[in-house]
Amino acid sequence: MRKQLLTLIGATAMSLSSFAQQSYVHQVIILNEGQYDYTNEVQITPVTLGSYNTLTDTYSVFDQVPGVRFGSDLVIDGEFIYVAADSLILKYDKNTLTLSKSTTVAGVRKLAIWNDQIMATIGESVPHTAYFRVFDKNTLAFVYELNTSNGPSYSSEGVIVHNDTAYIAVSNAFEWGNAKGFIGLVDLNAQTYLAEVDIMPDGLNPDNLMISGDKLYTLNNKDWTNSSITEFNTLDRTFSTVNLAAPSGCGASVFADNRVIYHRYDYDINWVDTNATLNRYSSTNQSIDTIYPNLLNVYGMIDDAINSQLYVTTTDYFSFGMTYMMDYNGAVTDSFAVGISPGNLALDVRQVTGINEAADVAAFKVHPNPSSSVLYIDAIDLSVSYTLLVTDIAGRQIYNESVNQTVSKSINIEDWPVGVYMLHIKSGQGSSTHKLVKY
Repeated sequence: MRKQLLTLIGATAMSLSSFAQQSYVHQVIILNEGQYDYTNEVQITPVTLGSYNTLTDTYSVFDQVPGVRFGSDLVIDGEFIYVAADSLILKYDKNTLTLSKSTTVAGVRKLAIWNDQIMATIGESVPHTAYFRVFDKNTLAFVYELNTSNGPSYSSEGVIVHNDTAYIAVSNAFEWGNAKGFIGLVDLNAQTYLAEVDIMPDGLNPDNLMISGDKLYTLNNKDWTNSSITEFNTLDRTFSTVNLAAPSGCGASVFADNRVIYHRYDYDINWVDTNATLNRYSSTNQSIDTIYPNLLNVYGMIDDAINSQLYVTTTDYFSFGMTYMMDYNGAVTDSFAVGISPGNLALDVRQVTGINEAADVAAFKVHPNPSSSVLYIDAIDLSVSYTLLVTDIAGRQIYNESVNQTVSKSINIEDWPVGVYMLHIKSGQGSSTHKLVKY
């Protein structure tokens, strides 16, 4: 598995029992929509939630959501996972993966967290009195809503929070032939609707929202025969839109590596997608290039900025689902099977914590990580002697060596089994622990 869990965990001059922390992706949560027969109103394959453990390289389903037709969003905040599924908001403990609370929210589509509140957009083919509702994130109790007279007037999709303002993609997407294109702004402190910016006609039917700095990006499905990207300046509410000259699959897109990466598809006369690609758009020069050809039916995407990679899901919507890991240039590094219609993903980012046992601790650079053949340990302080101990995930000793004042120590790991290891470095000045990945 090519997952760069840790690249450098170093301890600098720190006090006794202080902590050195390094972010890593502990697990990827995936919401599989399953398959629902809308004609006969029958659930063929249920909605499920799964977890991909990056340390053990395993995927497993941890819950099935009964009584819902689809899942539409999930976010991780603090110790909890929040899921939007048709008519429910569900709350799970991210450590035990058990259901904590749930509440009924008819038509719920997308979620965002602000302080102790959950923002929820509402999007459904039947009319609603309000398309923006807010709940307490701890209890899931209703807090307030903005109805159609003082909030969004049409069904809404993406929502994102920036500087105490919620930005909403207002699309009216479920009233065929009458799609809209607005970005709604909610003052979350005052609980009021600030404005509704019209980004039509080229910004018709906005779906996914992405943000970088003060710039908001929307992927717009238009009339489903074309698509576009709008760049919206949150400071002055100006915007510009670029047409993409082809449809984009269900708004599958993400802002990563300073560009919008999105799925482009091209159905033929028989509704067969024969020319699908994964593209990226640069707002700097409005250039578009293809990073992966012939990638059919992309349904979900998320950026793993810690490891400079994407998780991209594909499906045929009735028999399989796959997740691919790829770098920002489209090189696939790994894949694993998931449920049917995996449309939404969330990263459980945690901290690796090493306790420094002395006042001054030498820093070490461990690279490359992951590695398939050779591992290098570079001591920042070249006068330090230290001991290396490597254990497997079960705690069994794999390697042990004392190193005397050397610039760089290499370890041949070519014959080690693929997996996760712990590297313990101890010197006369302190100690640190590093996670290693052998692939």
